[in-house]
Amino acid sequence: MLKMIIIDHNNQIQAHLNDLDLPAMNIDNVGTFEASSAIGRLSRGDISIAVVDKQCASQSDITDVLNCQFPKVVCIVAEGCNAVCTQICEAALNIMEQNVKCITMYLSKNRKKNPHSVLNKAIEYMEEHFDKQVSLESVAKQVYVNPAYLSHIFKKHTGEHFTEYLTSMRINYAKQLLRDTEYKIYEIGKMVGFVDSCYFSTVFKKHEGISPNEYRVKR
Repeated sequence: MLKMIIIDHNNQIQAHLNDLDLPAMNIDNVGTFEASSAIGRLSRGDISIAVVDKQCASQSDITDVLNCQFPKVVCIVAEGCNAVCTQICEAALNIMEQNVKCITMYLSKNRKKNPHSVLNKAIEYMEEHFDKQVSLESVAKQVYVNPAYLSHIFKKHTGEHFTEYLTSMRINYAKQLLRDTEYKIYEIGKMVGFVDSCYFSTVFKKHEGISPNEYRVKR
């Protein structure tokens, strides 16, 4: 939440803000201060917006102090009810947009630097959910990347496309079930994510060169 202070000798600004829903705007008004005491509060380093009464600004050097000592704080000189409300809204929006950009750049930078981390998380998710309707889009959503980027790193680092890797994962687990259990073929198909048993058999034979039944006999 963005923290805001009011710098006002006569407590006039607060009356202008009574109709403004600050919490809904993600703004916490920490209080009203005189210019002399405002510096101490600003020094904590957690204030994003300072609203200064016009008269207070003209009678002190508070705006110069803000610009020089606290350049990251958005300074708004209040000149009227409608104007100050609009300025606060715009300031909050600009700050949040900048924060989103910084976060996006950070995530993008780290994903480019650590494709293996993204890939490992994707594979881990697939191993836990391959028995369900897993798709490139659903896995990408879970690891917070674009589907196209996930597809790219799959091919680059595994040598297989996403669908090929998922199919191999499912078939390998199906082979284990065929060797170690007495489940029926259609049951195994469902357990590894194939709703249609005929399609499961077709994919298995294409992948292994023999049918699930033949594989079970040879185990």
